This record gives sequence, C-alpha cells and structure tokens, in this order.
Amino acid sequence: MIKSNDANIKNMIKTFNELGVDNLSVLDTFYDSAAEFQDPAVKIKGLPKLKKYYAAVYENVKSIHFNFTEIIKNDLCYYATWTMDLSAKGLNSGKKFSVEGISVIQFNEKNLVIYHRDYLDLGAMVYEKLPVLGSLVGLIKKKLAHGL
Repeated sequence: MIKSNDANIKNMIKTFNELGVDNLSVLDTFYDSAAEFQDPAVKIKGLPKLKKYYAAVYENVKSIHFNFTEIIKNDLCYYATWTMDLSAKGLNSGKKFSVEGISVIQFNEKNLVIYHRDYLDLGAMVYEKLPVLGSLVGLIKKKLAHGL
C-alpha cells in the first residue's frame, strides 16, 4: 500500500476507492470541468460526460477496489500502476477477478485532474469474462501460445 503526504496521491487513491454508482459526486472534487479521459473503450471530454460514463460502467459493479502499487510523480503528472479487484454482474459469473493497469493522471494548479488515461487489458477485463466469448478468447490465446 502506498503512503504519501502528497495531496494529489491521497486524493487519487481515495477517489478511486470511494467511487460508486451512488457516489459519483466524488468526481466533482477530483476532475476539472473540462477534463479529458481515455481508456481502451472511450475518449471523453468534460466532467458531465465523464460522470455519465462512470455511471454506466459502475451500474453492474458489485465490488471494486484499486490497489495502487507504485506512483511516480513528474511535476503535476502522475504515473500510477494498480491492480483492480472487481466483481460485476455479467462478468466472470459475478465472481471477483483482478486486472492490472496503469494510469497517467495530470493535475492542474488547482489540484484538479485535467487529463486521465488508463492503460489496461480490456480483453482480460471484459472479453475473457463473458460467458460465450470468454471461451472463444481462451481458445484463441491457447492456440497463439502454441504457435497456432
């Protein structure tokens, strides 16, 4: 677990571990109104659209926790590695699973996020956890590992 006196690091860890479909208001004190967000699925600009996206993504989440393993700071830009432990309806039969990722988060002088990009394996998070598609993806990965 990361311990830091840096206010932005504390806010990052707190926000992602408190965020939920019933608690989207935590985003108001984390993101700037014109923040840009990108992950493997979307590219979004503006806090209202970002809140709508989080609401949709978190709708089926039963539990989620981010374990930040390393955070490197360069001025107002942070590079964070993490493991997300997640259980969600419709993924992995609702059972908990983990996905590793990296976030690039840039704050402005008001300590609000103006840029946030997540890098993660969307296949490991979604495609491999869907009932029918997961079996197909597993078969393809097995064939690739053995040289087709």
